[in-house]
Amino acid sequence: MLTPSISLSLNLLSSESHSEDSKPAIPFWMTYRKPYIMTKTSENDYQIYKVSAPSSTQASGAENSIKLVSSEVLEQNTAAVDMCAQNMVVALRRGNSGVTVKSINDDTVLFDSEERGYITCLTIQGDYIAAGKMNGQISIINWKTGQRANIKGDDLSKALVIRFLSNSKIITVSNDWTYRIHSLEDDSITTINYSLDALSVSSDLNEKLSELGLHPDIQEDNTDISENTPYPTPRSDPKHFRIWPDTQSENTFFGVAWCDSKVQYSQIKLHAESSEIKTLSLISTDSYIIKSVHPRRLLLCKKGFLDSEACIVEFSPTQNNQSSFSITPLTELLNSGNSESHDPEFYISLATMGNSSLISLFNNGILSYNSFTLA
Repeated sequence: MLTPSISLSLNLLSSESHSEDSKPAIPFWMTYRKPYIMTKTSENDYQIYKVSAPSSTQASGAENSIKLVSSEVLEQNTAAVDMCAQNMVVALRRGNSGVTVKSINDDTVLFDSEERGYITCLTIQGDYIAAGKMNGQISIINWKTGQRANIKGDDLSKALVIRFLSNSKIITVSNDWTYRIHSLEDDSITTINYSLDALSVSSDLNEKLSELGLHPDIQEDNTDISENTPYPTPRSDPKHFRIWPDTQSENTFFGVAWCDSKVQYSQIKLHAESSEIKTLSLISTDSYIIKSVHPRRLLLCKKGFLDSEACIVEFSPTQNNQSSFSITPLTELLNSGNSESHDPEFYISLATMGNSSLISLFNNGILSYNSFTLA
């Protein structure tokens, strides 16, 4: 079970939560780059909030808060797509093919380029930008030096989401939920081949997941679904993809791709001789929506119900020990700590999870940060 620790909240519709030249609105997009939360209320703006939540090892009296640190209304056809907390910069996509890196602190344009091809996905980490394009091409750019490398791809399987594994390696998820790994070597990009296998799930864990309406995805080689197929795979594209390094094993990562009705866990091992990816795909056949996922837990919200029907399911298909399984009602986490009790009449519209935190945005404009420990 999850034991609540720190609870913070901020009303994004209040005057202190937005700049004077912008109107209060509820964001439709959100991402978390510790300790910053980035949101967008329209395609051509962004807001960045800093979470100050001191740990128990820090001095008492330190401030706990969520505060607006930056916001900007961008030019038309320009959208913020990612940020790098390390360099305090934001990555922008201009139109269909432009890329800009801008300082969050003083709005200085640090890099600007017009790419060839329609950009389908873009991410930034450290000194590097990675872009996936409609024709399958992948580009990696050092935005500080302007040095770049490209690799041609397959336009039948374009990258929808792209993430860095390290400064020299990237991974993409295509519209058919397949992965591709690329490595930057000097001025060129090479493709890393890997073997694909399934993550095995114990019968006990599989039974518990089935009780929640989460069942293994059934992949079919054709579009005809037989009558006795209990859980046909819904047509869906990956909307989100996140990567976590395995702190116990070098060159090993955990990845999770998901949309409202499907989640795909992956364990990625990169070795000089051979690399492998093991995956487990689950689909929600019941009335639950998959709101957010972490390698050790996922947030489920029931369709048509308020947050009293939402829960965090604690389990880990990517770990050897799959016996640990618990369900924490969301209200237990939200109605704790230092913030005011959560109003159950409002529901979560956006959410993202860290290793020990949940960031939630409610449809009444409340941005909530909740940290927890494992009981």
